[in-house]
Amino acid sequence: MGLLLGPLIGVRSDRHRGCWGRRLPFLMLSTLFIVIGMAGLAYAAGLGVWLDGVLGTSSPGVVTCRLIAFGVFLGFFEAFTIIANAVFGGLINDVVPTAVIGHFFGLFRAFNLAAGVIFNFWLICHAEDIFR
Repeated sequence: MGLLLGPLIGVRSDRHRGCWGRRLPFLMLSTLFIVIGMAGLAYAAGLGVWLDGVLGTSSPGVVTCRLIAFGVFLGFFEAFTIIANAVFGGLINDVVPTAVIGHFFGLFRAFNLAAGVIFNFWLICHAEDIFR
């Protein structure tokens, strides 16, 4: 998906001219759909049960319906995450001066890793209890 969506959206956002700029409309829309994908992932189990009830006798089973719901929302989430990352990379190149872009990416990576450490140290223990 990254090989197809990344360059396609990158070129589209490079050539876009609008009142909100080149990158912001793409980032806002992709962020909205990322949130929808995340919410769908949180409720995939319940949506799978609902889908099983809707399909009735032609249903492949509750577990399969749950997997289908999870797979659809995971694909949706991943596609729009790829889009947002491609546009965000272009935004960084537009905004950050070339002389400090290496430092910027180094600090960006360091803060990203620190956030991951904090999440895994304090919050991941609650994931099984509070899945949504």
